[in-house]
Amino acid sequence: MNEDTELLYKNTQHNTDTLNIINPHFFTTGSYADNCIDLWIMNKKKPIFTIPDCHLNNSWILATDNVKSSDLLASSSYDGTINFYKFLKDKKEIIKTNSLTGFNGCLNCLKFSNVKGNQTKVKNEIMLAVSHS
Repeated sequence: MNEDTELLYKNTQHNTDTLNIINPHFFTTGSYADNCIDLWIMNKKKPIFTIPDCHLNNSWILATDNVKSSDLLASSSYDGTINFYKFLKDKKEIIKTNSLTGFNGCLNCLKFSNVKGNQTKVKNEIMLAVSHS
């Protein structure tokens, strides 16, 4: 008879407030109060890489999202900024690539479109929806 098993992921350094699955092997977690994003591999119990101080002035990360099965991830905060990151699979790390600034209020929800390439004549274009208060 098969016994059920589970792998508990423990992050003793940061809170886990957001979760995004990059692909079947990697996922990220975001920490509001710690202002960081952690990269995990599915068979490890602890993060393998951390991006500290993601937003200015120690602003809390309010939301994260990623384009499924891609290397694109985003985070938002109450600093009026959306940060974009690239997942480097070979190096098993994430780097910050760009920021959009000047949004008013708290950016408390991010959502990338699920469909690529059919919204406009531009192929592989994606959309990002942002909610703020």
